[in-house]
Order: sequence, then C-alpha cells, then structure tokens
Amino acid sequence: MSIQRAAKAVMDFLVRAYTDFASAFQAFSLVLIASSLLFVLTSFDPSLYDLLSASRKTPWGVVTSIFVHYNLLHITGNIVLLFAFLLLFTELHKNVLSSQKHKGSFFFAWNIFLSGILANILFILISSGSAAGASGVVFASEGVTMGFALQLAFPPKLNWDAIRKHFLDKETRRASVGGLAIFSILFVFLLAFPKDFLAAAPGVNVFVHFAGFYISFASVVIYWVAGRLRY
Repeated sequence: MSIQRAAKAVMDFLVRAYTDFASAFQAFSLVLIASSLLFVLTSFDPSLYDLLSASRKTPWGVVTSIFVHYNLLHITGNIVLLFAFLLLFTELHKNVLSSQKHKGSFFFAWNIFLSGILANILFILISSGSAAGASGVVFASEGVTMGFALQLAFPPKLNWDAIRKHFLDKETRRASVGGLAIFSILFVFLLAFPKDFLAAAPGVNVFVHFAGFYISFASVVIYWVAGRLRY
C-alpha cells in the first residue's frame, strides 16, 4: 500500500509540474525522444554519429550533436541530469504565481537549447575537434536554475517597501528562502569543487559544459536586470 501511495504521490507531482511547466517538460521530452531514436540509429550506423557531431566539417552539428551520444552511459547521464535540473527548477517555482511559472517554463525551454547551440558554435570556432551530446543543454539547465534561484531570492525593487513586502509576505518569503538556498548550494559547489561542478574528466568536453552554463546564467541575469529597469 505504501508503494502505491508513493507511486500515486509521484504521479500527482509530475502531473502538476507538467501542467505548470509544460514548455520545460516538452523541451526535456524532445531531448529524450530524439536522443533515444538517434542512439539506436547510430548503433546500427556508426558513420551517422560523425555526420551529426559538431565540427568544422559538419557545422550543422551545432544543433544535431545535442541529440547524439556515444554510449549508453553518456546518454543516460545526460538525460538523468537534465531531468534532475528540470525538477529542481519546478521545485524552485512552487511558491510563485502561475503566470511566473509559465514565463519561467518558457524561458527554460528555449534558453537551454539556445545556450547549448551557442556553446557548440564557440567550440568549433576555437577547436578543430568534434563534440556530441546534450551536456551543453544539461549545463545550460543548471545555469538557468541557478540564475532563477538568485532572481527569486530578491524583490523586483531594491527599496525598503519592496524588501519588507518580499520578506514578510508568506509566499514570496518561501520562494526567496528556497531560491537563496539553491543558489548558495550550487555557488559553493562551483567555488569549492570547480572540476566536479563542470564534470571535468579525460575525454569530456569541459568547454561546452562551461560555455553552456555561463551563457545561460548570464542570460538570466540580463533578463532579470532588464525586468528591473522596466519598474
């Protein structure tokens, strides 16, 4: 019975999360389905892997390489991490208005792909090698999550009335505390263990990880500052 209740609780959570963050879940589904299909195809035809990878010889690979992985561990690790950051992003926004959830979800969806593509473009500009995998998108999702965590930690205006309302109001206070906690944990992890944060290892394209993360994080900061200037 406890297993059934746990399964029901998980399903209820996923249904609510998909309802509020449809765009973000659709982006994840695109990566999952396309990567799975291409993993099967490249297993039967290895030449397809090189054709879809990002390199100077295959510039279209800055897009297609997101969905190409070289082994089961590679694709599994990227999908699991992407889903984990998606869930963290939804948890981060559980105490905000529905309109904010929908805006954040849409931003997450397009931003992780744009950041991942830009990271691949930068890579082939500076390197004669090739790259494949959704890791640029994965680290972009981490950057978006960290950026929104920082954004939610502070009020839209930095004046006494706005600060007082932000931290005294029950709902905004919960979102603020959650955002500050998530940002602090990720930021400390980045400072204390930069190699682990970027998953640095032999054969790993750390540059794409680095670029995907920082492009997405910077874009959230720009989005945040631009929003403040409108007030």
